[in-house]
Order: sequence, then structure tokens, then C-alpha cells
Amino acid sequence: MNNFVEYKGFVGTVEYCDEDKIFFGRVQGLPKTLISYHGEDMESLKKDFMEAIDFHLLPDEDIAEPTAESATA
Repeated sequence: MNNFVEYKGFVGTVEYCDEDKIFFGRVQGLPKTLISYHGEDMESLKKDFMEAIDFHLLPDEDIAEPTAESATA
């Protein structure tokens, strides 16, 4: 399984909680913002990840572009 997802230049982690039986993750490289997402399977996780990115990229949102340094951390 790939431990990362990518969309529009953003990279997010992929983790699994065995207790809750759910995939979840956080967008990397955003020092001022926490964007998280989840899904019951990889398809729904990727969909939620893309929707979260699109939502936070709406006009007038104060969100930093991902930095190469923090995206690989």
C-alpha cells in the first residue's frame, strides 16, 4: 500500500486505525493549517482528500502553498 496520496501539488499521509477500521491522513507541508481526511477504504479516503484540498483552496482562503521541505518530512 502507498503511504501517501497526491493531488494538485499537495501530499497527504495514509494511515490505518485497526480499532476503528478506518483509513485517515493529514496534508503535509502546511505549517499554519491542519487538513485531515478519512475513509472506510482507499477510494473513499482519496475522495475525501481531494475534497478537503478543493475546499481549502476556495478563493479568499489564507492557506500556504506546500513547501518541498515540509512535504517530505
